[in-house]
Amino acid sequence: MLREKLEGFRPEEGLIPYSIFVDDEIYQAELKSVFRRSWLFLGFESWVKERGDYFTTTMGETPVVVTKDEKGNVRVFLNYCTHKGMRLCRATSGNSSFFRCPYHGWTFSTTGELVGVPYYEPSYIDVLDKSKWGLREVENVKIYKGTIWASLSGSSFYEFLGDMRLYLDMILDMLDEGRNLEVFGGIHRWLSQSHIQILTQYFYA
Repeated sequence: MLREKLEGFRPEEGLIPYSIFVDDEIYQAELKSVFRRSWLFLGFESWVKERGDYFTTTMGETPVVVTKDEKGNVRVFLNYCTHKGMRLCRATSGNSSFFRCPYHGWTFSTTGELVGVPYYEPSYIDVLDKSKWGLREVENVKIYKGTIWASLSGSSFYEFLGDMRLYLDMILDMLDEGRNLEVFGGIHRWLSQSHIQILTQYFYA
């Protein structure tokens, strides 16, 4: 079925079917074969210059929070509280020495450890092992010349870049291999779900 939907995909002829923009089956295939297997660019190291700096983004549909921890390391965590799965950090960016869930108040350090649970001593002290309930961390993280990348798979970062590494280096090496790279202007985001719904209704009515 998916192959049939892509029969009209002939970019060498300038022909791209509208379905690749609106079809859910194609979208799910992209999430599985691209976003869950590739190294994804998350942002710039200059966005987390100080300890406690953070910003939020997504890896495919997986929300993550990128932060510089109290030890000065860049970390990437799934942006979910390990208690009930609530979205942990709702701000786009900021600076904080901890992340506190707005639902039940579980509090995590910038290194991901669970450090605070309301009423822990009277209610959970003999039941809840806090060392086992830290944030889920994305282990495959690469800082490359001032840019931050992460992957949900164990693939090689340099194999993923391939020949594109040459062109990326042409840009980053002009800035002293990324050491002086700093991006201004913040993060711009658009919500396009309504446009996708309109296109879907129009082309599949």
